Amino acid sequence: MQQTMEVERKLNMKFFWQKSNKDEILQMEKILQESLTPVAPQPEFVADLRQNLLVQFPRWYTTGVAESSEPARVEKLQTGILVASGIAGSILLIISGIRGILSLIAAITLLMNMRHNSRHSASKAA
Repeated sequence: MQQTMEVERKLNMKFFWQKSNKDEILQMEKILQESLTPVAPQPEFVADLRQNLLVQFPRWYTTGVAESSEPARVEKLQTGILVASGIAGSILLIISGIRGILSLIAAITLLMNMRHNSRHSASKAA
């Protein structure tokens, strides 16, 4: 406890938001090395990690993809959401296209009516 308080006091003496030079960083590293003690991993953890690496590495090395740790249902859900989004986007694109075509037809019809009316008015005036 006393050692932890001493480390905190030494670290609080420096303001981290100020520019630090290399000597200050090395001094901080020295303080941390003196106050922290390394911990050896448990043998079960090392054995499990080694086994997982030996299983994952051949697949990653040959395919470039490691096995997923996510459950299959999450992947299915993501795929379902992606498919639903694609279908919804396609429907909206089709609706927008139809609306654009109808607007174009309406504009052409309006122009034709205006042209017809102007010709009709011109023939009556003559």
